[in-house]
Amino acid sequence: MRKQLPTLAALCLPTLLIAQQPIVTLTDEGGNVVNGTVVHALSGTWELRDTVSLFAQLNAESERTVNLRRYEVQMVEQSKNFYCWGVCYTAQTAGNIPVWESAHPVFMGAGQTVDNFHAYYESRGHAGASTFRFVWFDVDNMNDSTWVDIVFDSAVGMGENSGGVLGFDAYPNPALDAPMTVRFSLDPSVVGAQLVVYNALGGKVLVRQVRGASASVVLPRDEFQPGVYFANVEVGGRALITKRLIIGGR
Repeated sequence: MRKQLPTLAALCLPTLLIAQQPIVTLTDEGGNVVNGTVVHALSGTWELRDTVSLFAQLNAESERTVNLRRYEVQMVEQSKNFYCWGVCYTAQTAGNIPVWESAHPVFMGAGQTVDNFHAYYESRGHAGASTFRFVWFDVDNMNDSTWVDIVFDSAVGMGENSGGVLGFDAYPNPALDAPMTVRFSLDPSVVGAQLVVYNALGGKVLVRQVRGASASVVLPRDEFQPGVYFANVEVGGRALITKRLIIGGR
């Protein structure tokens, strides 16, 4: 079931116009500029996460501090969502935080491009489309802003297949002195899968191509700083499933 959140009407969802030179230029993983557009994504199934990742390039000749605000426009009830900008946040049920501003603005150098924006969505087995508006802005000049709408559309419900992922596990998790091993198995119909590991800032730290219906990837302990990571099984840039990993300090 979808609902239009009444809180947004009172808060006046911004209908921003894109200047010729917005604060950041947003591009998808195919290199397409998406400022002021709608990005569509087919969501995963029960307890799976779908992901949209964008690159943001600062359009300024000097450094700026850029922040992000997420608006829930139209939501599937009981779905969950979260995003990464500065840090990755904890998943929230639809309606819990209808307007969500990052508490960790990102300091960007002149012309710098960052790859730490990721929008995550969990349909939780409920069919329907959820729409979000993400607004990037200069913290010192709120009028210097730009936006993109992201629509996650799920046409599947509880009890259907798991998007081609038959099993996904990581051990030991948390990992202290021992290396962590990530194992997963896929339906034979899944082609071109990758294991992608992101740090808490949303940056990619490991990418491994998957060949065959099952894979086992060892994460060397000495190559990962202590912290929280997210491991995705992805096909064509879309996450089929996500697992939270914890690398502990020695």
